Amino acid sequence: PDLTVREETLAAPELRAARILSAAGLATDAAAFARQAAERFPSDLGIAYEAARVSAAAGEYRAAHSLMARRFPTYMSRGGLDLPPDFLKLFWPMAFEAHIVEAAKRAGIDPLIMLAIARRESRYDPGVRSVVGAIGLFQFMPYTAREVGPAAGLTDVSEQALKTPQAASRLAATYLKDLLRRFDGALAPAAASYNAGEDLATLWWKAHKSAGVDMFVEMIPYAETRGYVREVVANHETYRWLYGK
Repeated sequence: PDLTVREETLAAPELRAARILSAAGLATDAAAFARQAAERFPSDLGIAYEAARVSAAAGEYRAAHSLMARRFPTYMSRGGLDLPPDFLKLFWPMAFEAHIVEAAKRAGIDPLIMLAIARRESRYDPGVRSVVGAIGLFQFMPYTAREVGPAAGLTDVSEQALKTPQAASRLAATYLKDLLRRFDGALAPAAASYNAGEDLATLWWKAHKSAGVDMFVEMIPYAETRGYVREVVANHETYRWLYGK
């Protein structure tokens, strides 16, 4: 892709405002203005890439991912030539790394599994609430949060707390630790359990695990869960490839 920002875009008031705000240390506001410039000049791939970069640097991972997915869908699915080192990492960022890594270490699990789940569940948006009431980065229902909270060392599992990356990561790490233990560390049935519940996932795994992970996934009878598991497993493999783990 041509990632050179055009002269017309460089002169835009939104981009000038972004520079001023960035110099003042207001990274979130600067990123918002950079995204406005990207929306104003939709054919300028250079500003789309730069706006995604500054958004990720400001912790606006969902905004960065959304912009990249809308402007560079072919490169997300197929890769490309002469891509900058961080290009694909904007699709699969180390979002909220400090909180996720700390929680994963505490639980003894792979933090990249948590990132694979977060990408599918919320597209890295810690403040999102679904139509059914699931909250936060890992989309916990309030009743599940209340059950898991004590084991995660949390006394506050209110909606406000669940919208913080720290609390959400502690809950997710604790919950995923139990799921992975149930399935001897296998990610695919743990992901199926995260989406469809432990009882169903256990039945499916017992019936099809001997055929291998790929066949297990394809034999999941619920289309939503089947697609969910495919994406989580693919996310995890992509994270491992991008970050060399």
